[in-house]
Amino acid sequence: MGISLRDIKGVGPKTEEKLNQLRIFKPSDLANFFPSGYLDLDKATPLYGVSNGDFARAEVTITDIAKPIKFGNRNILKVRGIDDDNNRIEITWYNLPHLIRELVIGTRLICFGKVQLGKILKFPHPTFEIIKEGKERKLKGIKTQYRTKGILSHGVMSNLVQELFKIENYDSVISQECLRRYNLVDLNTAYNQIHFPSSINEVEMAQNRIDIENIVKEMAAFRLINNCIKRAYRYKDVPNFVSRAEKLLPFKLTKSQSEAIEKIKESLVNSDKPLNAMLIGDVSSGKTVVATLASLFALYSSCQVAVMAPTEILAKQHYKTFNDYISAKGVKIALLTGSMSPKEKQLVHKDIKEGRVNIVIGTHALLSESVEFKYLALVVLDEQHRFGVAQRTSLLSKGIACDLISLSATPIPRSLRMTLFGNVEVLNIERRSDASNIKTQVVSEKYKNDVFNAVAKKCIQGEQAYIVAPRIFDVEGVETNSVEKLYVQLKRKYSKEINVGYIHGNMKNDEKNKIMEDFRTNKIAMLISTSLIEVGVDVANATQMIIMDAERFGLSALHQLRGRVGRAGQEANCYLVTEHDDSSRLTFLEKETDGIKIAEMDYELRGPGEWLGERQSGRMMDNISLETLKLCNDLAQSVDLNKNYDLLFNYAIDNGLNRISLN
Repeated sequence: MGISLRDIKGVGPKTEEKLNQLRIFKPSDLANFFPSGYLDLDKATPLYGVSNGDFARAEVTITDIAKPIKFGNRNILKVRGIDDDNNRIEITWYNLPHLIRELVIGTRLICFGKVQLGKILKFPHPTFEIIKEGKERKLKGIKTQYRTKGILSHGVMSNLVQELFKIENYDSVISQECLRRYNLVDLNTAYNQIHFPSSINEVEMAQNRIDIENIVKEMAAFRLINNCIKRAYRYKDVPNFVSRAEKLLPFKLTKSQSEAIEKIKESLVNSDKPLNAMLIGDVSSGKTVVATLASLFALYSSCQVAVMAPTEILAKQHYKTFNDYISAKGVKIALLTGSMSPKEKQLVHKDIKEGRVNIVIGTHALLSESVEFKYLALVVLDEQHRFGVAQRTSLLSKGIACDLISLSATPIPRSLRMTLFGNVEVLNIERRSDASNIKTQVVSEKYKNDVFNAVAKKCIQGEQAYIVAPRIFDVEGVETNSVEKLYVQLKRKYSKEINVGYIHGNMKNDEKNKIMEDFRTNKIAMLISTSLIEVGVDVANATQMIIMDAERFGLSALHQLRGRVGRAGQEANCYLVTEHDDSSRLTFLEKETDGIKIAEMDYELRGPGEWLGERQSGRMMDNISLETLKLCNDLAQSVDLNKNYDLLFNYAIDNGLNRISLN
């Protein structure tokens, strides 16, 4: 049994209760309750050279003590004094009521904090120390600050951590050989450096070391959990499946499509572990065809397949595609979306539960508790980054150790990281043709009317266009283009020559479906939309796209959006309109068409987001580079799972890793 909070010197019932309020329930929580900031007391600016907002130091003799006041939930104490150069200084403290008993006229203090300049120099809530003759001063070096919400003082937190480190050691899952090879300090040193650093540079190195440990531990824990999971279904082998299935299609499969289907088939038939594959293919590469034929293969073993898409538009598109390609084989395919009537849903639910449906294609409606499968074995997630961890896991839990195929055109940063885990099989699909037919151009906001006119001219000639805005409606105080505003402007300007329409997520599904059908049949030539059309919309005649306020979108999202035009291989244009003069991030897209490289650049620019999408308490690892992650992957592969079994198993259970889908 490990130690508890009450084993730490200084932690009694009241202190334990206060720690619990800070979500600190066990010693490891306390060790990982990192400082929110650091004060380098040796680098404070003397008052004679101070500017407003500087971190400064002053020795003050108190000349006046105001009566404490209460304002809302704050207890406020103000004192005034002078320094050795007779500068008048006002000091304010919040929620430190005990100070009134310690301060008297003539008390000398040394203060550290940010200053406010004015008629009188002010120190709002500084760090301080009462100067006592013959006693060594404690306020020197690096002092830590904790986000304690006033529940405990910084000093108490620091003392508790110090006492914890006297009785607890932290063992690394990384071997001593690897620690030496990669020049990594031991964990005890790293924890001491992050809580009690001797320099600010030491803090950054300690944070990086602990981040590496946590990532390696998580990777190794996933390896351990994966080793424990066995396949629930055995799939029958189907000789010459790919060549036979290809005859159902109105076109020939590309080499990479055929190889991807073969690899999926091989894993389903021969592996004793569930498939966890990420099918990565750029826009227009034919990922849906691979998913369709993989689903067909599963049906030969009398299994059910669930295909989930993030929008009803895309779900209906997949429903049509699956039916076009494989319904001739007698496959029963059902559609399940939120807009269906209760009676329609009830009928589909019954068919799924009784096994009369082979493949069900739907939106988040598939996650309903009312949806029960008879023998769900394969799950396909399209645009997998649109679903949270809980949603993906919820669908997988409707079967037993289900196989998973995730589709993505541009894997978001989190997905890039997950591919570093050994149990995610990455399958790449090449485009049927290169993307050189789509010309991407960054345009200044001041030239937007020229772009509108150029695109309208193309629409008059019979082509179609998307105009994308970051918002549906105008927001007071926020200067952005909205669907509402653009629709009014462009309809007024061009409606005599072309039909202008709009679509967004707040509309009813019937409205959205009608508008998209009108766009598909060219009844609408210019469609104004939010990024709703980013996902899977396929209109062959669409050749023009204008993305307004492009700086507000991530690179991967922009790449997905421009993939909506030129899908038949004809010449197309994508204009990225921005008011920012420095658009180096956007100009990257003018030259780059590779989805993986774009996703990696997105990662470097925007950070990884939350680790696993559901980060437990701890520091967000937004500054972890791909190189560091690759190092972590190498280290994780060398972790001795048997030696560290108890530690990794408990870590996996404590953090719910056994319930998480990795894609």
